[in-house]
Amino acid sequence: MAKSQELKLFFFPLMAPGHLIPMINLANLFAMHGAKTTILTTPQCTSLIQNQINRFHLSGHSINLLVLSSSEIGNENLTSQEQSTSFFEAIEDLREPFDRSLKEHQPNCVVTDMYLPWTQEIASQNKIPRLLFHTMGYFALCVIDTLDNHTTNGCVNVDQDEMVTIHGLPHLLQLKKSQLHDSVFTRNKFSEFMESVTESELKSHGAIVNTFYELESQYADHYTKKIGRKAWHVGPLSLVNSPSLSQTNYHERIMTWLDSKQLKSVLYICFGSLSHPTKIQLEEIAHGLENANHHFIWVMRTTEEDVQEKEILTEKGKGLVIKGWAPQTEILSHSSICGFMTHCGWNSVLESITGGVPMLTWPMFAEQFYNEKLVVDVIGVGVEIGVQEWGRREEEKEVIGRYMVERGVRRVMDEGEEKQRLGERVNSMKEKARRAVENGGSSCLEMERLLQEICAWQKLNGDN
Repeated sequence: MAKSQELKLFFFPLMAPGHLIPMINLANLFAMHGAKTTILTTPQCTSLIQNQINRFHLSGHSINLLVLSSSEIGNENLTSQEQSTSFFEAIEDLREPFDRSLKEHQPNCVVTDMYLPWTQEIASQNKIPRLLFHTMGYFALCVIDTLDNHTTNGCVNVDQDEMVTIHGLPHLLQLKKSQLHDSVFTRNKFSEFMESVTESELKSHGAIVNTFYELESQYADHYTKKIGRKAWHVGPLSLVNSPSLSQTNYHERIMTWLDSKQLKSVLYICFGSLSHPTKIQLEEIAHGLENANHHFIWVMRTTEEDVQEKEILTEKGKGLVIKGWAPQTEILSHSSICGFMTHCGWNSVLESITGGVPMLTWPMFAEQFYNEKLVVDVIGVGVEIGVQEWGRREEEKEVIGRYMVERGVRRVMDEGEEKQRLGERVNSMKEKARRAVENGGSSCLEMERLLQEICAWQKLNGDN
């Protein structure tokens, strides 16, 4: 059987931060096991990826970069949820350069983002095994599968109050109909696209999931045994041996501000790279924070209009406002952080857990309301702020008032039984996450099994 040192793997991420960063960490994980890894990217995203690869090189892990270019594609980076459908369509213009790269380099295996379903056909034509990479956890995948098949499996009921009850999973789940993805009960372009994603997974050699078994063991078993999908969990990928960030003045100012605060006294606020709350909503959050009277560090993502104002730090009352990029994993690992107001993106959920930080959940779109259910109702490491509406456009949603913001912040930050319970639960899960990626841990063993399987494919293809 071939050894992992003889394997050559390609990694093709979706060009959006929430997909790009864990894919790079995944490529590094394979490199740490001796595989020759190459990340496929586009010209606009090259600098971002190259900087991180350079840091991996300094830590002794070699990752190559292969730039795919197309004269047709426009914006190569997904910057807002509203443009997702058109972006997914536009990215297909990389079919030809992707095909050309496989023919020229003949990797033993290619790992591509779940939202690049067309890569399955091309990989198959080139007789190269393709693994799909999920940037969400097993829980959300199981919920989505049940909802997608609700017309045939009879597992979904909607009552007169528009409450949706989901049966057939390890836990009975209830959500408001308004909290569900707009493609659940109405067939549209996105639901058709997701059907192609599912079809590509079924045709692939399996899926890699950024999670760890102890976090959602019942749903890992449900996905692989009851639904019958082939999958390997190798996360949390944020715990992969990532090199330290360079200590810029900007970075040092953030850490110095946190160092000046008491243990477990600061709320961290970030709604991810694709979320843009309205001005009115931001004002209500600010008033709620003021009324709650706790220190906070608040990341406000820049838009294309204010791209020239990146990386600005401003102190406002009891808080530090960051406009632009923030070292989230390092912030969440700081001893002064007590809670995380989050949009429930899967990377943020995992990073909050590995940092031992309870969550105040504020889901917005995608699978984030399902992640909220896992965080609040299943594993008990967060509390909900009370968002009722799924949607891509924040201006069309009901504003969450300052009193709801204040109440949520106090539940996570004020001393009491709830804060203690949340802290104990998340710290227990934090230790399980760290053990999972250590030698002999569940994710480490799963990674070894995956490598053995890829080596077996390589041997079979070599024999053929």
